[in-house]
Amino acid sequence: AGAEGMIGGQAIDIGAENTQLNEETLKNMHIGKTGALFGAALEFGAILGSASVEQRKEFRQIGHDLGFAYQILDDIQDQFAESDSKKNKPTAVSIYGMNEAKAR
Repeated sequence: AGAEGMIGGQAIDIGAENTQLNEETLKNMHIGKTGALFGAALEFGAILGSASVEQRKEFRQIGHDLGFAYQILDDIQDQFAESDSKKNKPTAVSIYGMNEAKAR
């Protein structure tokens, strides 16, 4: 939840208005925000299921990937609503373009 997780991702998001992020920073923002939350939920389940340390890491990574995918979908949907694109915030669509964002 701290600087390397949700708070860090949110800090990138807040500071991103009127800026151009690169792909790596966008991914870190989305993984930090939503990916950290999903990753924690999956890892907690793995811990309760007595998973090995390696399995816990895999579940956390799945959560990060799901969080990133969720945020890309959210960015695509935002293109058709009053939202981030109207606030001049970088999105997956502004970095990848609509077709590449959909493919990802």
